[in-house]
Amino acid sequence: MFAMFERTKKWTQSAHVRWAGGTGTAAILALATRHGNGAWLDPTVCGALLLGLGAIAATLYARRAATPDWEANRPAEPAPPWPMTGFLLGILLLYAGSSAITDNWFFPTNWKISGAAGTLVLKSGYFRSLILTLALALGFKPLLRTPRALALAWVFGAGLAVHQLYSATGFGMIYRVDSPAFVYRFWSFQHLFPRPDGYDPNWNAGLPVTALVASGIWSVGLWLLPFLRWIPAEQVYTPFLAVFFLGVLPLLAWASLAWVGAGPRARWIAALLALAPTQRFWVHLLHYGTAPALFAMAMALPLAALGYRFLYLEELPRHATLLLLLLIGFTFLAWPGSLVIAIPFLLLLAGHAHRLVPGKWKWALGIAAVLGLLLLPLAMVPVRHDTIGGFMSVAARKTFWEHVRNGWGVFGHNLRGTNPLILVLGFIGGFAGLPRSVRRFFAPLAAMLLLMSGWGEEVKKILQTERLIIPAALVAIVPTALWLDRLIDQVLAAPPCRSAGSVIRRTATAWAVAILLTGAYQGAKTWNGKGLAPFHARPESNRQLTDWLAANVPEGGRVLFAGRAVHAYGGAKIAALPLFAGREMMAADFYGFSPKLVEYQYPPREFRYEGPDVLFSFMELHNVTHVVTWHDDWKQVFRRTTNYYRPAHEIGRTAIFETRLEPSLFLEGSGRVQADFDRIDIVLDTPQERVVIKYNWVPGWQAPDGVTLFPHDAGRGVVFIGLDPGDRRRITLRYRP
Repeated sequence: MFAMFERTKKWTQSAHVRWAGGTGTAAILALATRHGNGAWLDPTVCGALLLGLGAIAATLYARRAATPDWEANRPAEPAPPWPMTGFLLGILLLYAGSSAITDNWFFPTNWKISGAAGTLVLKSGYFRSLILTLALALGFKPLLRTPRALALAWVFGAGLAVHQLYSATGFGMIYRVDSPAFVYRFWSFQHLFPRPDGYDPNWNAGLPVTALVASGIWSVGLWLLPFLRWIPAEQVYTPFLAVFFLGVLPLLAWASLAWVGAGPRARWIAALLALAPTQRFWVHLLHYGTAPALFAMAMALPLAALGYRFLYLEELPRHATLLLLLLIGFTFLAWPGSLVIAIPFLLLLAGHAHRLVPGKWKWALGIAAVLGLLLLPLAMVPVRHDTIGGFMSVAARKTFWEHVRNGWGVFGHNLRGTNPLILVLGFIGGFAGLPRSVRRFFAPLAAMLLLMSGWGEEVKKILQTERLIIPAALVAIVPTALWLDRLIDQVLAAPPCRSAGSVIRRTATAWAVAILLTGAYQGAKTWNGKGLAPFHARPESNRQLTDWLAANVPEGGRVLFAGRAVHAYGGAKIAALPLFAGREMMAADFYGFSPKLVEYQYPPREFRYEGPDVLFSFMELHNVTHVVTWHDDWKQVFRRTTNYYRPAHEIGRTAIFETRLEPSLFLEGSGRVQADFDRIDIVLDTPQERVVIKYNWVPGWQAPDGVTLFPHDAGRGVVFIGLDPGDRRRITLRYRP
């Protein structure tokens, strides 16, 4: 039982203020979640919910005579106060029948199936919630007196999601948008660890590796490293999603409620909510494939719970609390995007500075210092490679009201995609009815993140702050779970269903629990690769492409993707193709670079506009033996210049051309070159005075004694690695920036 609930107090001025605040917040959310220009309420769903819930209540009332004697004769306990409870449940009912449900982004998905009739109505979310409500209302006490049923519901929901994922992929690698890019980053991480950056020879003739930090790989890579050492990254990826987001994250939500002092039932409610927080959760996890960043931002929930425990529940911080703060804080901050999420945390901490008594100040500063030392190597990567300049530019200028209007649209869109229980009991209910400490800690934090998710894009477009609805919804799980647990407790503590009031209370609470279960079910179904977060396993056409390249491109030869690659080669970025084909490659957009930072066209413009001879000079300069493209205009270019290229193979719309050059990775000199992460091995045929290899020069390369390195300007912005080998024929270069 949540031990901190305060006894109901008499009406005071502060209570009136909270009511006014709750009403105002509800009005704002009602305006924001309205969809379309039609009626504010959907007559079909509203009517069905009112009739269905009314029929369930009537059924309970009619069965009151069948109440067991021991229950009927039990002394009646005073009914708990219901003004705020009735207010919140009324808002929940209105929202579930509002125009918001006509948006296909609304959660739970398929709450209302447009144009549905007959059996399709039975599959709609609102109808399923009514069926669940009837079952829960009839068996309220045996089902909800203990947390066992909710725990089993979580096991069922997680198991259903795993089944859906297996049906869609067979646990093979998800291949959609950025998923292959993160598989490639996991592979890179395994090779480069413990260094946060390095040199990757597999793309564009060698590039510094900065994406491991920027993409948040370190937030999960440390925990996956033992598996990555023994299992190929592409085989780890999909099981990693299931374990971390269907197992670890819900259990962290369970633990978060335990850390704030909640009882077992509230903990399992939190675990169920973590299966289905918001639509953006699945879109970014399964469709866009940005799982490491998503896991890092999800640490906002356990971090907030531990912070609450540190400030409110422990006079002297326990070592376990401090260690957990350190581990979860590192996981959270290992993704640079979490610095944006950290702003509300810092503001909240400033507002609670008075609770940092002298004994806690030293522990807080100590944790901050240790985190700073642990994160310093990661923080130095963007500084060392000067990758932050593109993120410092300001957004395009707009009028104040344009910013307000645009942010309002994103704000409402995010709210409609959020679990209704989190929206009502978390975002609204978090400010009233709960203990003061909870109201002052979790509600402001969730509200700040929620506002940033709407209007953050108006400050900095490239940061994609609309994703902050995910940590906002997760943080709001705490007040949501406490409220729903409290509703259940109130019904269990109330007299049996011998009055209309007690019947209504039980029915309304059973419906709220039914929405919880319906949301978890729909969340589990989202893992089937359909709907708003589509994904698929690696397609056969992509396997055919990499198999052909592995068999036909000579070792040391490079593959160039002409034009822009986008998602044309299997529905995702091409970042992982060097891993699959075992060949070095070149492209403009192998990662999901922002078009503001990278031109989505290849070869570079310095070689594109001065005729076929200059274009072919790029191929010679970089040892490109094969060109792949899906663009008709590029196909025509290569078909017209048969003196430089010849058709080699076609896979559907994809054409492969072979260049007419003698492959060599030496611009000057001769021998053999073998490149790997942070290392290039050179074996010369004969002693040579000067050697230039076709790998990009970056500061940080080190050579053995007697060998001199220098940058060689090859023209048009291309700078390769040059060296004076002295009397050596075997040379190993190592990258140590």
